Amino acid sequence: MKPMPKSPNAVSSAVSEEEDSVHGIAPIDRGFVSADQAQAIIRQILMEEPRTTILKDIPGYIHAMQKSAFFGFADDMEFWIRDDLPYIDVRSEARLGYSDFGVNRSRIERYRERYAQILP
Repeated sequence: MKPMPKSPNAVSSAVSEEEDSVHGIAPIDRGFVSADQAQAIIRQILMEEPRTTILKDIPGYIHAMQKSAFFGFADDMEFWIRDDLPYIDVRSEARLGYSDFGVNRSRIERYRERYAQILP
């Protein structure tokens, strides 16, 4: 995954929360579904989100962009879904600005909750 910026406007599961509480976030637990099923769930969540566009959707990877309601600021979200791992790696980063006021972290946490609700 792309390294984290110095600014506090991004989160990634590639960064340990213990080592970096600003940027680190836990991956999403995939549950007992295949990587393809997990990717379908992530795709469904993204399609339900307002102002969200899926930019790339290939086996094992989704890249999406979401714009804020008021100013239209864009954030990039990436999801890596591997057959050999029981979790989904995530990364979410604001394209502009120094701080995102916790928007990327809260978005990923909201997706984590929604994912758990959809799991069969």
